[in-house]
Amino acid sequence: PNLLSDSDGSYRLQNGRHLPTTTQEMAGHPISFKQLDSELPLFNATSGNMYHTFSLWDTYRSLHPLMNLIHPEQSRDFGNSLLAMGKTWGYLPPWQLIQSPTDMMGGDGGSIVLTDMALSGLVEGKNAFQFLKKARMQPVDSRADLGRQGYIKHVSEFIEQATADHCVSRLAESLGKTNEAKFFNERANLVLQQWDADQKVFAPITEKDGNSVHHRRLYSLDRQTDGYTEGSPLQYSWAVPVAPEKMHELRGG
Repeated sequence: PNLLSDSDGSYRLQNGRHLPTTTQEMAGHPISFKQLDSELPLFNATSGNMYHTFSLWDTYRSLHPLMNLIHPEQSRDFGNSLLAMGKTWGYLPPWQLIQSPTDMMGGDGGSIVLTDMALSGLVEGKNAFQFLKKARMQPVDSRADLGRQGYIKHVSEFIEQATADHCVSRLAESLGKTNEAKFFNERANLVLQQWDADQKVFAPITEKDGNSVHHRRLYSLDRQTDGYTEGSPLQYSWAVPVAPEKMHELRGG
């Protein structure tokens, strides 16, 4: 992340008048200088510094957990920055660039990062959960597929979204919100539909009819192919952290 706010705490952020519902809208749009104040209004950081350009798909696994431990004050600023963006836009884009959302990267690393910060006491838990609950239900990116058909075709994307749901479920559980915890945990476990017992990997779903799920036959398990981002089917077969006990069972012990 990079510093966005000026020495007086002021910063500009693309307004959130229109919640994006398509990939094209998530990618943002050009803004002329005449539109600066209306499209990029001025804000003030209410606490600490405002940061930008969170490359969350790259950083949620290692950088942010480390920063939570060794630089908690800066991590708190990171968390408040994500909350400020989320409250302006209604969700956290997979990759936010300077003052605007973009459609680069996949998943919802921001929800994972914020959940970890809330559970660590770096941001206020109830406030973070209220935002995350709303954001995870927005019909943006592949979340729209989850709401419409109960699965996501792209394996990597499904795993990333399931991980975000699992994290929010853990936060809800810590706050005693049983119904929300159950909902997000069950939605996270939908990713297990992608497990193909014959190929012993998570494979793209080609068709679903009730409880019957059909998977694409993969021509290679050790090479990256359609449906997988920066990894092979074999690598992704070990990349689902939401249900370790179930994974143990699926692999035969």
